Amino acid sequence: METIGSLRDGDTLLYLRGRCGQAGWDSRDKATALALAVNVTSETDLRELGAQIHDVHFGLQKAFADAVTFSADSFDVSAFHKDPSLLGPLATVWVYGSNLHGTYTGRSHGVGDACQHARSLSPRLERISLAQLLSLEEFWQWNGPMCSFCSGWSGQRLTQEQYTHYLSVTADSPRTVAP
Repeated sequence: METIGSLRDGDTLLYLRGRCGQAGWDSRDKATALALAVNVTSETDLRELGAQIHDVHFGLQKAFADAVTFSADSFDVSAFHKDPSLLGPLATVWVYGSNLHGTYTGRSHGVGDACQHARSLSPRLERISLAQLLSLEEFWQWNGPMCSFCSGWSGQRLTQEQYTHYLSVTADSPRTVAP
């Protein structure tokens, strides 16, 4: 369970196997979720995978979402918000939320167990790149569409290259909340 909130995609299966080992979910449901998680890449549209596990136990759906994503609260976005040129390979990280553009009534929420309002992975979620999210100034306003519990989005776990870059940019900066 030490991989909760992990940013690295290398922790996906470790986390999901741990959750499946502890829970009493149907063995076929577990096998389905684990098989899908094995094939996740940085280009995978997680909304489609969510649709494929729509019929499994709700707890397993949330565990799967937690395994393949990280909560925005686990990611220090401040340096990138101040200077988007620092994004490098992080620019293409997929971000998921229920209302990223603030088009609908209500706040945006991430996926999984990020907060009590979190959404399931499904085609109804919005998906944009991290670079696009950072450019949405209205999203970052205090009264914008983001949730105060989960910060309104979840990111797809980072490849080793993306994770190494993230650590190099954030290593010397104190952890702060985005403006």
